[in-house]
Amino acid sequence: MLNKLLSLGLILLLAACNPEPKNTKTTDSFKHLWHDFDAKQDVLFQVALEIAAGTQIKFEIDKESGKLMAEQITTDSIRTINYLPYPANYGIIPRTLSPKNSGGDGDPLDVFLLGPARPSGSIQTGQVIGYIEMLDAGEEDDKILLADATGNFNKLEGIADLRNRYPGVLEIIETWLLNYKGNKAIEILQIHDREEAIKKIEQAQNAYQKEFRQP
Repeated sequence: MLNKLLSLGLILLLAACNPEPKNTKTTDSFKHLWHDFDAKQDVLFQVALEIAAGTQIKFEIDKESGKLMAEQITTDSIRTINYLPYPANYGIIPRTLSPKNSGGDGDPLDVFLLGPARPSGSIQTGQVIGYIEMLDAGEEDDKILLADATGNFNKLEGIADLRNRYPGVLEIIETWLLNYKGNKAIEILQIHDREEAIKKIEQAQNAYQKEFRQP
């Protein structure tokens, strides 16, 4: 009964926090959020959104089913961020992989999508800004920064442009990353510009192809 009440509460919370905008592409029950969407669409990259900006419940894509699920701490409780809510939309780039044999975590590339709050479970498009090179408990856990294709960040040309036109945004994200786990597990190594971020995504696409698309 408690699990059912938790599930109902999550549904109601998401409905309240994430009204679906008109330009949102939603997924159907047969789509795997990691495997069934291309990483790139025209000149933009696609993002499978896990967590909407301004929310604190930790959702993640189940690798087996491809469905969005709340992260369970125990059978009766879910993980919520014990800090400020997510400062930007958070998700993954489909059909990418950060392989463990090269220092990665074995997951798709993580993304912060800067712009208006978008619904969890939706597919959005964004333009590359750069990426944050970081470690989580000593393991590579880089975060790609994208600008929502229809938001006010969509004209940004890179990290320097972000700093100049929107002072403090990058620092807010860095501060949040360094503190949201509360145990000093996160180490930020370097901020990379757009060209390096695109190379990072392409490497992750190639790693995905080797892992999942070999004949």
